[in-house]
Amino acid sequence: MNDEYRDFPMCDTDIWVKCCLGEVINELLNQCGRLLIADEVAKEIRRFQKSTFGSEITDRFEKAVQSGECIIIKLCDFEDTDILIIEEQIRAFEYEEVIKEQKNRGEFTSAIYADILECSMFKTNDGDFVKDTGRGRLAFPELVIHNWHDVLVSIYSTDIQKINSVKKLEQSKNIEMSEAKKAYENEPISTEDLLAKLQNSKFKNSRR
Repeated sequence: MNDEYRDFPMCDTDIWVKCCLGEVINELLNQCGRLLIADEVAKEIRRFQKSTFGSEITDRFEKAVQSGECIIIKLCDFEDTDILIIEEQIRAFEYEEVIKEQKNRGEFTSAIYADILECSMFKTNDGDFVKDTGRGRLAFPELVIHNWHDVLVSIYSTDIQKINSVKKLEQSKNIEMSEAKKAYENEPISTEDLLAKLQNSKFKNSRR
């Protein structure tokens, strides 16, 4: 399994989302040939389906999976001995609170998979891996990290104007998506919806 994926980079959720919002995901896929996506990251990407730019993020991901541009790496794909190592590493990170519930799970799972598969690169913008003193960087010192700026430089080289234009577009869409999410979360519930929830709750309790 190692030789099959060694030449392709592992990609994290944040880079996928930024490339979709910045409208450079096709350029990234064409450049890399294939992107490796950890199963935990695939779950995170699919959660964007109901977001403002869900079709740009999730639908493009599903299309890439179907075409073979993205390969989802699952825990069950590994040999039994590697599975034990992966599970032990994840438990250790959880114990040390490096992984807190769902936060950072995708990033560290990706790094563990990349390390075992001997991947050429891990594309992530997470501070734990981008910063020299980050927990991810310290845990996986041999893993080559490409952050958001590195990804754009690899696509557009020295075209600073184009790089800044893509960053501006991504940032604008990201703000719009965040504001839409906040508005949805703070939206007051209607009386009809509240009564429906109460009725549904009573129905569930009556069946116990």
